[in-house]
Amino acid sequence: MAKIEDVMHALQKADGVRQDYRPPSRDEIEAAEESLGEELPPSFRRFLKLWDGLTPDFLNILAIDGTMEEAPGIVETNEQQRAEGLPEYLIAFHTDGVGSYMVFDTRSRNDRNECAIRTWDLELSPEENLDEIGDPDSEHEESFADWMLEQIT
Repeated sequence: MAKIEDVMHALQKADGVRQDYRPPSRDEIEAAEESLGEELPPSFRRFLKLWDGLTPDFLNILAIDGTMEEAPGIVETNEQQRAEGLPEYLIAFHTDGVGSYMVFDTRSRNDRNECAIRTWDLELSPEENLDEIGDPDSEHEESFADWMLEQIT
């Protein structure tokens, strides 16, 4: 399993833009989790604390609301998507900007409390997305850190 420190090192090597970002406090993370109704995966929480806002252009990570200037936050985005059919057990954390989100499936956590990562396609109906997501009991070893490294490298 990759570590967030590996992700941070890879981000420093990648071409990207440093966004105006302020790491959230523990209280801000806990308030976001309360609003979302679910605990965020540990590797994502650690990323949010260590991240300095540097990302490649194609990575649109949803930060804790209010920590990134002029960008929608994770709570705001999930509230909007839940009004359109995103189930409450899914947490959108990344948008590709053209019609899909990467989501944490909180029904599927491994022994490190990491959630399976799935795709929620806005061009599909909620029912079609749920069919695509499939079985919440499927085993997984991937973490947010693993997913990030796959995106960057």
